[in-house]
Amino acid sequence: MHEEKCYEFLMNILSPEGLCCPQKHAVPAGQAPHKRNRAPVMKYRCRQCGKVFDLFTGTFFQGTHHPCSTLVLILRDFCKGVPTLHLAKELGIDYSTLFYRRQAIMGLAFFNQERNPLADDAVESDEMFQNAGEKATPHNEPDDPPRRRANKRKGKGTMANDRPPVLGSYERESGQVRLEVCEDTKQCTIQPEVEKKLVRPL
Repeated sequence: MHEEKCYEFLMNILSPEGLCCPQKHAVPAGQAPHKRNRAPVMKYRCRQCGKVFDLFTGTFFQGTHHPCSTLVLILRDFCKGVPTLHLAKELGIDYSTLFYRRQAIMGLAFFNQERNPLADDAVESDEMFQNAGEKATPHNEPDDPPRRRANKRKGKGTMANDRPPVLGSYERESGQVRLEVCEDTKQCTIQPEVEKKLVRPL
């Protein structure tokens, strides 16, 4: 987990066109940093608007004091679905701070997800089942038992039994994927969702 390499990785995610201030003024080539107290993260002062900024200004990591390697581990484990509490203990980070960042990243991912239909002639679709929430919700009624863990529920999941299906449509040539959480796996539910993701309807 080399800090410079992790910084470059984060730069490609957060500012792929190069470092710029909150007003989108690019840093001129050869400009010296304003502060060097947290290498490899440097603060710069914009020559046009005077704002002081760094790579994380205006992002979900703004204000963080964690090293770049820790931020990369956070993103990796968020993508892997590692529980927030487990990750907080493993990295020694405050749970509420990590939970807030996770919610912010999930919101951005949902808002910015690719919605253009898949154009390939060959598209594959399949579903997987994801155990869902209500872990902290008391279940005092016999007709409303707590959810079963570790995918032990028999049969196909639905939104109603707290194990919703996630439908994935995959484009063979480009490798692009479109994901959708569905109520169930009935054909009348799945087929319209697949067709919405295709340029050429079924």
